[in-house]
Amino acid sequence: MSIIDGHVGYLRIEIPWLHLATQPVKIELEDVFLVIQPNKCVPFDAEKEKQRALEIKRKKIRRHKTKSKLKKPKKEDVLLEDDPSFITRLGEKMLNNLQFIIKRLHIRYEDDSNHNAPIIAGLTLAKLEVQSCNEDWEVTFAPDYGDIINKIVSIEGLALYINPKDTFLFSAVKTHEDFCNQMRRLIDRDKSENDYVTPCASATIRLRMQRSGHLNLDEPKILVQLFAEKLSITLKKSQYHLVLLTLEYLSNHENFDKV
Repeated sequence: MSIIDGHVGYLRIEIPWLHLATQPVKIELEDVFLVIQPNKCVPFDAEKEKQRALEIKRKKIRRHKTKSKLKKPKKEDVLLEDDPSFITRLGEKMLNNLQFIIKRLHIRYEDDSNHNAPIIAGLTLAKLEVQSCNEDWEVTFAPDYGDIINKIVSIEGLALYINPKDTFLFSAVKTHEDFCNQMRRLIDRDKSENDYVTPCASATIRLRMQRSGHLNLDEPKILVQLFAEKLSITLKKSQYHLVLLTLEYLSNHENFDKV
């Protein structure tokens, strides 16, 4: 797969440096657009593929050398490993209380290897929010004690479409502004123009996870509960055919890419 075009309209990271032990770290993203394309849409270049494989080997060698240099710990590192309580608890608390919000997400797949009948599919999302909760599923700051971590995931406006008759490629628009407008339009506008497998849906997911090092083997490590008022999936014959073609490529992409 190759990323043909992408956009992030807004990124905000809020870190309460003076209150890390009592306030969550927040990450917020808006207008995240991505168009991906299978490699078979790009003519295979044996020389470029050879250079890419060589660069991967070089990176592995550099990584191995770096690990070898860091293998012998310094005295102060040993002391930290013997008493990592504060830093470990602080880092764990930050991760457990990380709040993540993304607004207006659109990921689009465009396969135009057959120019007369391109495969176009996409996923759109109006909003996704992840927050920490207490045992009663009330949003709160989770303490660093206890064996259970509770997370609640709120999803709004989730939709999946596959357009068998669509021939307009967002990756071929002339300007980046036009690309963003087209990608945003499918999230905000009326949904009637697309062939949706999953129409616009909203749901709430509750995650109950056991902390590392405190596993109770009599209970699941991760328990997921999904709550949705309405959730439907419809797959037409033409959409099913496109899904099969895409799965065939993904399972044999090495042979396809070198044709």
